[in-house]
Amino acid sequence: MGEVAGIGDYAKVLENSVEMDLDGFKVRVLSIGGLIIAKETAGREKDKAGLKELYALRAAVENGPDQ
Repeated sequence: MGEVAGIGDYAKVLENSVEMDLDGFKVRVLSIGGLIIAKETAGREKDKAGLKELYALRAAVENGPDQ
């Protein structure tokens, strides 16, 4: 892997990732914040389309289920 736009090289991507369990396998995926940064930086229409939902998801995660 080279770089993820807006985040950087592998070490920076790793810092912006979270570990998840995928059917018994531990995998690392971009955090919501990391995904937002990458999509904002890419600036493509298909990336812009999902940003509103990602912002809402980030707010829901940060504020907890009672908000």
